Amino acid sequence: MEIKPSVTLYDIYGPGYVFNQRASYRNMQWLPDSVSQHSDTGRLLSIAGKMPILCHSGVIEPSSLSILKESGLQLANKIHTYCDERSYYKKLNEFNHSKDKVVVNFPHLLEELNYNKYWIAPELIAYLNNKGNLKDLVPKQNLARRKVLSISDFAQEKNFPFGLPFVAKAATDEPQGGGIEVVICKNNADLQYAKQLFNSCNFVVMEEQIPILRNYCVQFVQTYKGDFIYLGAAEQIINEGKYTGNWVTQEDNQLPEKVIQLGEQIMEKAVSLGYYGIAGFDIVISEDNRIIAIDLNFRMNASTVALLLKESIMESLQVNTLKFRNFKTFVSLNKFERTIKTFIQQKRLVPLSIYNPSNLNSDEPIILYSILVGNSKEEVNKIEQQLLNQLEC
Repeated sequence: MEIKPSVTLYDIYGPGYVFNQRASYRNMQWLPDSVSQHSDTGRLLSIAGKMPILCHSGVIEPSSLSILKESGLQLANKIHTYCDERSYYKKLNEFNHSKDKVVVNFPHLLEELNYNKYWIAPELIAYLNNKGNLKDLVPKQNLARRKVLSISDFAQEKNFPFGLPFVAKAATDEPQGGGIEVVICKNNADLQYAKQLFNSCNFVVMEEQIPILRNYCVQFVQTYKGDFIYLGAAEQIINEGKYTGNWVTQEDNQLPEKVIQLGEQIMEKAVSLGYYGIAGFDIVISEDNRIIAIDLNFRMNASTVALLLKESIMESLQVNTLKFRNFKTFVSLNKFERTIKTFIQQKRLVPLSIYNPSNLNSDEPIILYSILVGNSKEEVNKIEQQLLNQLEC
C-alpha cells in the first residue's frame, strides 16, 4: 500500500528551495509553544517529495520513521535537522549562505533570515496574513461586520461599532495561528482579558460574533509554474475559538459553489500581488445563510496534509471519512508504538508525524499528528475515543 499526496511541496515550489515549517524563536508571540512548533515540522515528511525540508530531530527518530513508512507514506528525500534554538539558528545561517531560497510557514525577523532568501517578499507575506487587511482581499458582501481600532481606542472602549458579545483579534504583521490571537468577548471579564492580551499590538479587529452553521478551511495552491489548484475544503472543529481538528469527507465535494468561488477570488487577488504557494481561508456559512471569510492564512494550514493525502487514503483504505487531529500522551514509548501499530494494522489510523521528546523522563509528551479513518463520523469518533483511552490522553 502506498499513500501519496496529490501534489508535493516540490511540485508547488520547484527546485532550489528548502521548506521551513518552524517559526522564529524570537517572533512567535501569537503562536503555540516551541514543543508544538517542533512536533509540527514532522507534518512535512509525507508531502515534501523531492523538496528539502527542515525538521526537529524529535520527529525523525528511526522507530518513528519506520512506523510512518509501514503505514504507506512516502517520506521526504532530503531532511535538514535542528535540535534546539542554537542549532536552529546555525541552520538558518547555513541557509543564508547557501544557493537555495527558503519557503517559510511564518515570516522571520530580517536579522534571522536574509531578505533575498525568501521565495516571495516577506512584507507581502505579512500584509496578506494581517487580519486588519481582510477588507482589501475579501469582497464587502462576504465580510463580517467589523472595525479595526487603535489599541488606545480598544483599551478605552472608544468608537466601538457594537456591544457584547463580539470577537476581538490581533491585527498584526507578526505570525499567528491556532486561535491564540483571538478572544471571544462574551462578557466584561473577557473584554478585560482581551485588553491585556493585545496591549502590545497597535491595532485590534473588533468583529461581530457570527452564529455559525458550517466552518470550512478552503484551500488552494498556486504553483511556481502558474498552475492554480483547488485542494478542497476541511470542516473545522472549533471549541471556544480554538482550533482542535478537521473533518475531511467525500461530502465536502458538495460544498456550495459560492464558497469555492469566494476562495478563488481571494486567492486570485493574492496571486495578482505576487503570492504563490499554499493558502487556506476560513470561510463560514452563518445560520442566516451568509457566506463570510473570517480569516486568511497564506501558509500551510493544519489540515493541508489531510487534503493532499485525501484521495490516496480513501482509495487505499476504502473509507470516505477522515478526521485530522493530534494527540499528546505520557505513556511509555513502547506502549505508544504498540498501540499505534495496532491501529495502523486495523486500517483505522494514518500517522503523519510522531514527536519523541529528547528526554523520555521530561515533562514533554509524545505528540502524534494523525488522520483517523472510517466510513462515517460516528465510526471515526469511536476510533478516536478508543485511541484516547489506549494512550491515556
